[in-house]
Amino acid sequence: MRRNIGWLLVAAAALTALCLELQMHWGGIGVANPIDDFSELAAAISAAVAAGFRARASVDRWRWSWGLIAAGAGCWAVGQGIWSYYELVAHQVTPFPSMADAGYLLFPVLALIGLLLRPAVSFARHGRLRIMLDGILAAASLFVLTWVSTLGAVLHAGASSRFDLAVSLAYPVGDLLLLTVTLVVVTNAQAHARLGLVLLATGFAALSVADSGFAYLTTAGSYGTGNVIDAGWVTGFAILAVAALKDRPSAANGSRAPVSNLTLMLPYGPALLGLVLTVYRVRGHHSDNVSLAAAAVIMLVLLIRQFLVLHDNRGLVTVITRQALYDNLTGLANRSLFADRLEHALDLHRRDMRELAILFIDLDDFKLVNDGLGHAMGDRLLVHVAERLRGALRPGDTFARLGGDEFAVLLEDGGEPVTVAQRLCDALRAPFVINGQEILSRASIGVASVPSDTQTPTGADIMSNADIAMYRAKRLGKNDLCLYLPGMGHSDVTDFAMSVALAAAVAEGAIGVAYQPIVDLATGELHAFEALARWQHEGQDVSPVVFIPIAERLGLMSTLTDHMLVKACAQIADWSALPGGEKVRISVNVPSALLADWDFPKRVSAAIARFGMLPQQLALEITETALIADPERAKQLCHRLTAAGALLSLDDFGSGYSSLAHLQSIPLHSLKIDKTFIERIGQDGPADVLIAAIITLSHQLGLKVIAEGIESDRQLEVLTKLGCELGQGFIFARPLTSESAAQLLASSHLPRFAAASS
Repeated sequence: MRRNIGWLLVAAAALTALCLELQMHWGGIGVANPIDDFSELAAAISAAVAAGFRARASVDRWRWSWGLIAAGAGCWAVGQGIWSYYELVAHQVTPFPSMADAGYLLFPVLALIGLLLRPAVSFARHGRLRIMLDGILAAASLFVLTWVSTLGAVLHAGASSRFDLAVSLAYPVGDLLLLTVTLVVVTNAQAHARLGLVLLATGFAALSVADSGFAYLTTAGSYGTGNVIDAGWVTGFAILAVAALKDRPSAANGSRAPVSNLTLMLPYGPALLGLVLTVYRVRGHHSDNVSLAAAAVIMLVLLIRQFLVLHDNRGLVTVITRQALYDNLTGLANRSLFADRLEHALDLHRRDMRELAILFIDLDDFKLVNDGLGHAMGDRLLVHVAERLRGALRPGDTFARLGGDEFAVLLEDGGEPVTVAQRLCDALRAPFVINGQEILSRASIGVASVPSDTQTPTGADIMSNADIAMYRAKRLGKNDLCLYLPGMGHSDVTDFAMSVALAAAVAEGAIGVAYQPIVDLATGELHAFEALARWQHEGQDVSPVVFIPIAERLGLMSTLTDHMLVKACAQIADWSALPGGEKVRISVNVPSALLADWDFPKRVSAAIARFGMLPQQLALEITETALIADPERAKQLCHRLTAAGALLSLDDFGSGYSSLAHLQSIPLHSLKIDKTFIERIGQDGPADVLIAAIITLSHQLGLKVIAEGIESDRQLEVLTKLGCELGQGFIFARPLTSESAAQLLASSHLPRFAAASS
């Protein structure tokens, strides 16, 4: 196709050059007229063929656009054929108007529609009002040019009839509309489509000059074939053919490039030309009301357009400023704005010794929500968390999202930071309901304060202190706050060494097990043991509060749980050989991640079969947080675990969602009341009422209730009266070695109960 179009373009260019030579009177009319007519006809046909080939190679609106331009060029060629017939075959002057004019005038109509159909034109880029103003500006500017050069002269010259005058005026008016739309389209076109449009605009401009000259000379009765304006048609159609060759419809899906300065200035060029022409005519005493009115319209539209530009720029500055200083998701201050306000607060402390404090907030187990429910749900949770925390702060406190699930609060002008931090923790106790699903989000908060009588730290130092305190809160069990104290530091080096040692201990099966008794509160009989992980590093006991989070970060929890499961099953198999041992149950904690592992029930079943355990001697303790990531998957796994022969106990009930739906959807055997409720027995009336309600509801659902963390006689007395069957805590025994647990098993009663019954 390119080769054929190339030959057409070469031919059109040759005819254009020959036509121009003939205008220099080389040869007579008998030679000039045929060559002139045929060169115009050949140029129009070449444009129609090139546009037709482009339409055929395109799809959708590109095809319609180039198809209409091809049809327009074809109509013009038909009109030129009729003109040539009159002049070369009939040997008579072509009448005006004639059917040739119908063909000529169809071109701007079809080309205009085709131009508007181009999909590369983005009229939404600047808004409809801006597009309308650009159109009015272009139309008024081109009107002044057309009025001064052609339209005014045609109108004043008159015609033999109104129809003749209308046809004469149709040429400049049609070209005026076509050029106006072309100018607006080029201004709003995407960068990848601009070359084709510029070529189209150039071709249309050449054709418009020729049309305007034709209308003027025809009205004046002085037009004849071979006039210099004929070169405008040949050149215009040749450029249209080149535009069809160079246009690239396939690039419509490309990326949108920034608007160039030339494109931004494009509407002002015709406006400047129109104003200059008006001023020139005024200075030459040739002005009239029409050109002055058009100039007034140009000035008015320019003023309105500039006002819109200034308004848009101010809005853009506001948007850019907000994007630079505020978090797009939550609307809170971002890290940059927080740092700026922190520096200002430190300046006030340095000058006036004003107190300030930083609260560094990090959500606990937020990764479970992202991984289990998706990042969209995670984002919605962050928005809800931000709203709830903001409601717990004063209007003057600076609350920022630093990124991810990290937030920070800057307290100035008073406000006890620990009290505020506790208020933030309390604000997150109630679950969030998003799309009908309950989601719990707790936080660890580090507090770093700068009293009035201390040296002013740097912003980096106080943020580091708050960060250290936050990580200390996480290591102490999460869902808590920690105040930074001098000398407190990151344990990165210690954690690294501990991580290496812990990974080796887990791989080698060197994690020990301690056993804490679970007793019948009414009789004191030993009911079960809970298997608890124990580890020594460099000869020192390391608290599970410290090494379990490290194991979570290292991805060791699956291996560690399997180790605990095997050790517990082996131990219960040994104890079963003792008198009454077959009645004792052992429970193992299951981390959240394993309730998404389809192979875990198989490993549980294999452990039970390996050690020949009796059915229901193994209990698996799951937490409510383990059920949130993928509730349906967790439900299916829980059913598989019970099918493998294990009992399920819901651990830490009340610390998580406290959702009653979990009690119905999961095949539970028992639930454990969280120790935070047990601690408030006898001190908090609502806590006693809530515990009583939990026990009653559990019994109605056929579940046994275990109270954990019992440490006082008062707690034991209240729980027994409320009907709680089972309990564990330091009041009975601390976690025991396997030997001590075996001795306790042989007595079947705990010492305190045995003493009470003697």
